[in-house]
Amino acid sequence: TPCVQLKNLGNELGLSHLYAKVEYMSPTGSFKDRGTTVLVSAAKEAGIQELVEDSSGNAGASMAAYCAKAGIHAIVFVPSSTPIEKTNQIRYYGADIRPVVGTREEAARAAHTYALASGIFYGSHNLNPYFVDGMKSFAYELANAPTPRPIKHVVIPVGNGSLLIGSSIGFSDLTHSE
Repeated sequence: TPCVQLKNLGNELGLSHLYAKVEYMSPTGSFKDRGTTVLVSAAKEAGIQELVEDSSGNAGASMAAYCAKAGIHAIVFVPSSTPIEKTNQIRYYGADIRPVVGTREEAARAAHTYALASGIFYGSHNLNPYFVDGMKSFAYELANAPTPRPIKHVVIPVGNGSLLIGSSIGFSDLTHSE
């Protein structure tokens, strides 16, 4: 995804070199695509034909899209309070949606329980190391972006922390490979 300079906001904040990585340019509009593509590719390579995921929206849509492309059937557990726009996006990609009355954590427990009981692969983006491996690409791209050097600060949104963890590992990889 491209990096763009935020001149007006940078001037307002007194930062002459403020850039944003435009993650909404990912195929499903979410940075979660970074991890999903690696996780689903590994699942496809392993011969997995069905996958269970839990999400409050973006990761479920990402997983549904990449599973559809890979020919893997996705079952996505979501809290019943998930916005209709998110569940519609998940459905659009052909995944089965399993709403769970309760919190995000209860949806995760339901997905895990279902996966264990049915013998279907639990492809949780929160727990799968392949997902984190995909998130490292953020750091790799940023290191190669045409922005002023050195990069002094990186601000990352944190939900479950996958982008932060993946980026941290990616920057460490880059630092230790030099």
